[in-house]
Amino acid sequence: MNALNRTLNTVLISSSPERAGLIRKSMARHALADTLQRISADDRAAERVRRLCVDRSERRPDLVLFDFVDATSRNKRLLAELALRRGRLRVPVVVLTSQDTENLLQSGALDKGEAVMFAPGELGVFVKKLSDRRRKRYLWSLAVLYQYGPNLLRSNDCDALQEQQMLAHVS
Repeated sequence: MNALNRTLNTVLISSSPERAGLIRKSMARHALADTLQRISADDRAAERVRRLCVDRSERRPDLVLFDFVDATSRNKRLLAELALRRGRLRVPVVVLTSQDTENLLQSGALDKGEAVMFAPGELGVFVKKLSDRRRKRYLWSLAVLYQYGPNLLRSNDCDALQEQQMLAHVS
């Protein structure tokens, strides 16, 4: 893991430019946005993330954020491949959820109830912990918890954006 005085390398998997922007903005408040690499949640996302995670250089991510606000079939497959199955990533995956997707994950429907889900809190608090002197210990804690299953994270901003988008589609 990178020490605090070194760059925190974070990969964000998201198919929504709007939500990716909100996450980047939250990270920018704590001077972490420059370290965020976005990968679109498409059919080749798992391959690209795996390639980054086996990299032994300074570019290897410390953390993968997965935008799972929308439970599309592609996102379900990608999440299962990266964070729920036996061959999941060795780098901790933190899953950004909505109420619906959090309920889906907690129900065990995607992993037959094998993974334990931990919820470290809200996005702003999570990013703040990554930016202070406790970062190394916090990343270590996420890695320990990730041995049992992905960490879940909620963003009130992303929930509000999803609600606005759904209302726009209905109108």
